[in-house]
Amino acid sequence: MQTKWQKFWCLPTVDRWVAFVLVLVTVQLALGSIEDKRGFALTVMLVNLVIHNGLLLFRHHPQRVSPRLWVWFLALAGANWHLWYVLLKGVPTTALLPDWITSGLAFVGTLLFIWARISLGRNFGIVPAQRELVEGGAYRFMRHPLYTSSLMTSLAFLLSHFSIPALTIWFTGLGLLVMKAFQEEFFLESDPQYARYKMRVPYRFFPEVI
Repeated sequence: MQTKWQKFWCLPTVDRWVAFVLVLVTVQLALGSIEDKRGFALTVMLVNLVIHNGLLLFRHHPQRVSPRLWVWFLALAGANWHLWYVLLKGVPTTALLPDWITSGLAFVGTLLFIWARISLGRNFGIVPAQRELVEGGAYRFMRHPLYTSSLMTSLAFLLSHFSIPALTIWFTGLGLLVMKAFQEEFFLESDPQYARYKMRVPYRFFPEVI
């Protein structure tokens, strides 16, 4: 039985307000990144976050949503961990690869982000929730293509602005995304349709790899 607090977090308007606040924050940070010329990869990450959080305002209402508060915090952190890179302004960095390679990686990650977003339509959110199951588009090949695009664009930034703090943030983000993916699948595994989908698409992040 859900508590009053859990029922509040499960209201359909709550994550829309959260998304609205996140949009305001990410728009400001993205504009600051462009003005400071902090690199293509960081700007791409922040713009993708603006789009992702902005589209949350128009997503379909879920059939059910996880009532666990700690899962909500995990979901929010996992969806927006790129914001931590903004804190690295002024930290000495080293470019490990030429700009054309890291920018290319960020570009490919953005294309995957766009493909996954188009594939999902309005069936997505921040926290684990059950909506219409999407099995086509990018989701024919991997179960979490948005997470893959997130890792690719953030890796591009890491390789172009390498530092120990940046590396720490990337591995932390990787851990958050893995935990978030497992929590989502744990929440959905009671759905027979999703169980069949997992059998058809065994790869979470990279086709034929993992």
